[in-house]
Amino acid sequence: MYFSPANYDRGEKFELFRDIPTFREYLLIDSRRVWAELWRKSNEGIWSLVFEGKSLESLLCLETIGMDLPLSDLYVNTEDLPETVFEIR
Repeated sequence: MYFSPANYDRGEKFELFRDIPTFREYLLIDSRRVWAELWRKSNEGIWSLVFEGKSLESLLCLETIGMDLPLSDLYVNTEDLPETVFEIR
């Protein structure tokens, strides 16, 4: 059986974090390619995908700490990461 950290981060781990009453934002950043997604909890307690960045020019807005962050800043010390390219077969 193969363990995928990405699947765990989106599945069981995220499920556990959602049970924390004060937890409001969940940011996932891929270390193998330029890609990030941000999930945010509404006042009604509903989680929604609010950001999916696949380019270094994308701007991420973290409401819980009042910060805008370019993806280029997240990947500043990385080399040769491809920007996300999806192929439909």
